[in-house]
Amino acid sequence: MRPILPTLLISLALNLTCHARLGETLEQAEVRYGLAKKPASTLATLLVEGAKEFTFEMQGWRIRCGLLRATDGRDYIVREEYTKIWNSDVMKAGGSPSIKDFETEAVLKGETSTGTWKQKALAKSGENGLATLSNQLVHSMGILGTVWVRNDGAEARLTLGKASILLELPQAVKYDAEMKAIKEARARSNVPKF
Repeated sequence: MRPILPTLLISLALNLTCHARLGETLEQAEVRYGLAKKPASTLATLLVEGAKEFTFEMQGWRIRCGLLRATDGRDYIVREEYTKIWNSDVMKAGGSPSIKDFETEAVLKGETSTGTWKQKALAKSGENGLATLSNQLVHSMGILGTVWVRNDGAEARLTLGKASILLELPQAVKYDAEMKAIKEARARSNVPKF
C-alpha cells in the first residue's frame, strides 16, 4: 500500500481549485485528451515514485501524468511531462523532435489556470559560496534547461535539448522529499548494531 503523506494531501486538497491541468483528476484529463493509456513498463524513470501513471496522446504530443491520492480519496495530477511523438509521418511533414519556443508558450498558456508563469532567472542561493556560484553558472548556461515558476509555486522545466517539458506542483516535490526521508529512515534502521 502506498504511504499517505499528510502534508501532501492537505496542501493538494487546498490547491485543487486553482489549477487547470496540474491538479486535475484522471477523469478530467480524459475529457480533455481522450482515453488514457497505461505507460509501458519499460520506462526508465517514473514521474512520481509510487504514483499512478497514465499517458495521453493528442495531436502529435505524448503527455505523461503522475497522479497521487488526496484525502478525498481521489487521485490528482501532480506532475506532467509533455513530449512530441516522433515518427516517420512527422519527419516527412518537416517536423522536429525538439520543442520550439512557440510550442513551449502554448503548453505554458494551457497550464496557466489563474496563475502566471515567469522565467526563473537564477538558481537558489545557499550558504556555500562555491556551490551557489556553480548553481548560478549551471542555471544561466541552461545546462539543466529553462525553468518557469507559476505564482502558486508550480514549476515548468524545458529540458536540455528541448526534448520535453516537465511540469510539477509543489506537492510533488514535497512528496519526493518525504519518500526520500522514509527510505533513508528505513536504511538507517537496517544498519546492524556493530
